[in-house]
Amino acid sequence: MIPLRPAVDMTRDIPLNAFPIMKNGSLSLLSSLAIILCVETLSAKEEYRYEVLVAGAPSGEVVDTWEEATVGGQCVVKSESAMRIVLSRGGFDLAMSTRTVAEADCGTYRPRSLSVTRDEGGGPIVTTVRREGDLLVSKTEKNGVSEKGTLKLDGTSVFFGMLFRKYPVEYFLKKGEVPAISEEGLTVRNLSFVGRRAGKDVVIDMEYAGVPITVTVRDRVVVHSIMNGGLIVYRLRGAGDLPMVAGKGLSNDVLAATALPNEGLTVKNPRRLARLVMSVEKMGPDPEEACGQRSEKKGDSRVIRVERPEKPCAGEVLPVDTAATIYEDKDAPIIQKTVARWRSISERSVLVRKVVSFVYGHITDKNYRHGTLSASETLEKRSGDCTEHAVLAAALLKALGVPTRMAYGLVLSDDGRFFFHNWILVHTGTGWTNADPTYDQFPADAARLFMTSGGAGTAEREDLSLSILNILRGARFTVTGFSHE
Repeated sequence: MIPLRPAVDMTRDIPLNAFPIMKNGSLSLLSSLAIILCVETLSAKEEYRYEVLVAGAPSGEVVDTWEEATVGGQCVVKSESAMRIVLSRGGFDLAMSTRTVAEADCGTYRPRSLSVTRDEGGGPIVTTVRREGDLLVSKTEKNGVSEKGTLKLDGTSVFFGMLFRKYPVEYFLKKGEVPAISEEGLTVRNLSFVGRRAGKDVVIDMEYAGVPITVTVRDRVVVHSIMNGGLIVYRLRGAGDLPMVAGKGLSNDVLAATALPNEGLTVKNPRRLARLVMSVEKMGPDPEEACGQRSEKKGDSRVIRVERPEKPCAGEVLPVDTAATIYEDKDAPIIQKTVARWRSISERSVLVRKVVSFVYGHITDKNYRHGTLSASETLEKRSGDCTEHAVLAAALLKALGVPTRMAYGLVLSDDGRFFFHNWILVHTGTGWTNADPTYDQFPADAARLFMTSGGAGTAEREDLSLSILNILRGARFTVTGFSHE
């Protein structure tokens, strides 16, 4: 395997906290699709094994077990799901695993507790949830940094993975909606559905925040799950005559499978662009307003104009912009020791330039083999892709008191395709500016489409994942104009 050179075009990376089967643990959402049994009681411990296919290629396995127990004199349903996958990404293998344990009251399936442990190649990420009255109280920890949250329960709330436990399959033969709690984002979303009989099977077409999911139920067991038209597929091992489903035109490499071609003007030297105009069809979620970026609706398409601003853009600074997150662990000793060299610099623009260049040069092993490493892990390993570049730069700048936000969107690469990308927004004292440590840029070029910022919390990370899956449903990008600096 030939290692990537430090100056390699890193846009061939999905921000790995964006694509849900790649980073930041949306694996729990996916694994909950794999096995949901439609029986009212469990006579013994049950186990089911599922093959996972990504972009048509076998990529791993999910093992699900179900059992009932008595806890404090009450009957409790317990499900445990263990997933291990290996993805091909730009010539590198990315190995990840997750273990999800959920408990609910028998009969009502009212959530009681949840535990999710994810291994992305760095320190484990552990989420624990417990019911307190009408609230689910959560805490997610990594390397000593934690984030906390609460979710109010109502009488219909149920974990996504237990939907078919609570509702018999006949319930889904009509058209309707049902609320479900995401085990990953710990949010409640309405899941729309319509079912039909297909011989001995029941096929249910669902939509989760705009993402299509098709589930096949046979003899009261989910035997097949298809997400986003075949991008992600689950097949129950030993179930027999299940169809092989692969998304049309998808590559076995997830980076190639999620690339979006430019169907318009050929752009050379995109890293030097000062202006970009593009038409976008079937984008799904509209991009947020951004400094230097304007968007207008024209018929069924949207025209987006991006210019590199001549000066920083005004905008509010929030407490979260200087706070630690489970990835941006700014208070870690190694981070604090590193930033000591820059504390005497008073000019923020100079400070940002120093940090961006440091991160670009410090990460010498530029690759796609990691899940999201924390800033301290990246500093030690000197390894990663655009996400690690952005996370490390954000933590260093926050440690110096510079307000910083994660930026997510698409970047036009040298080969003419758009790839999902991760960079940062920094506040220089007079306003916000794009900076991209992956390319050693401050300010960053205009060959990009900003989608959203933030994304540190579990719900935000899932929102971003779902937005990207919606774009992958058929968005078309056509560059109609550009100019260089």
